Amino acid sequence: MAAGTMNILPWGGPATRAATALQVGVGELFTPLVVPTLAGVAMVFVLAAWIGARARRAGTLDAGGR
Repeated sequence: MAAGTMNILPWGGPATRAATALQVGVGELFTPLVVPTLAGVAMVFVLAAWIGARARRAGTLDAGGR
């Protein structure tokens, strides 16, 4: 999920190639995607926290020697 979200960023390869193919500026392509990108990053953190909490409850996560 994190890799897919970060590939949308304007300095990433896929976004640059898409802007070139559409013959538009990267800013013009990326500006409408700011809110969905931030939502995707937030979801990555929420999912990571949820998976970590679940693993800790199951006892499959070593809490740094505690």
